[in-house]
Amino acid sequence: MFSRAVLAGALGACIASAAAAQDTVLSANRFECAVAEQNVCVMGGGCTATTEPVFLVLDVAAQTYSRCWPGQPCQTAKALFALASGHLQVTDPEHGAMLRMQPRGGFVDVVTQGRDVAVSFGYCRPAD
Repeated sequence: MFSRAVLAGALGACIASAAAAQDTVLSANRFECAVAEQNVCVMGGGCTATTEPVFLVLDVAAQTYSRCWPGQPCQTAKALFALASGHLQVTDPEHGAMLRMQPRGGFVDVVTQGRDVAVSFGYCRPAD
């Protein structure tokens, strides 16, 4: 059994670690996000994995969300940035997209296209 002092110390360290990670997210002005896995779901057809070479750029200072493909111009739109439960949440209402990034950079990105939905998972890193 752990003493209250040991538990309090562990809890304090955990809170300090989470706060430091959160500060990292808050202090970056720009992120590049690599997609590691992407699935496209079609109403009535289920979901299938895709290997579309896409990456994302989040510019907190400019308040933009960009979806990019190699050798092509990025699709960039104004976005809403918010901190929710320690996660960075980015919403692109113009294109039906929402990205939620964990304090250490892991993300899920959801994009709707009519009745189809693309769900991507990956990792963002500061690009300042």
